[in-house]
Amino acid sequence: ENSVLIMQLDSASDAGGSRPDCFTFTVELQKRPGKSFGVELSAAGNVCMVNAVLGPSLIKEWNQMMDQRGPKEHAIRQYDRLMVFNDEKPARGTDMVERLLKAQGAVTLIVQRPRRHMLRLARGRRPLGIQALTSGNSFLLITRINEGAFADHNASAPEEDRVKIPCRLVKVDGQSGSGSELLQFMEESQKIALDLEILIYD
Repeated sequence: ENSVLIMQLDSASDAGGSRPDCFTFTVELQKRPGKSFGVELSAAGNVCMVNAVLGPSLIKEWNQMMDQRGPKEHAIRQYDRLMVFNDEKPARGTDMVERLLKAQGAVTLIVQRPRRHMLRLARGRRPLGIQALTSGNSFLLITRINEGAFADHNASAPEEDRVKIPCRLVKVDGQSGSGSELLQFMEESQKIALDLEILIYD
């Protein structure tokens, strides 16, 4: 359910509730033989997330066009979600990756920009109680919550502040880093409460 796929689509791959809605926009591309989308992706749950935009590529060209002609906020950025492919919303992030790998001709994507949500985790001396994948170069993917500080937080927090699985954590007490570094920040902190920044897509 929460397996992660991180891959680079390059030239070799031609073949809730009271929360405000996330910003979405449309991207129109023409996938031709020999041209790549040029994105590194991470897929977990129902989200196919952009780790990085690579160039030269179709998406790099799109971003340059948006920077020059606008609207600039329609350039695809790190952490954006590739949500809809040619009017179809894949159920899983890995399904979106498969569609991109097989794409030819006109491609219309709807892209969703996540909200960055701050929450305070009252840790005390409790273990974190999470299982996580640390392979992300700029985020920690929390895949399971067991007994510990995160479970205690979810039991008492309002709906909008609960940590839902899978969860992408991008900052701990204002510090960015790789997945392993973010986990280390939390495990080694002597503070009784941690300020966490997570990405919200729906």
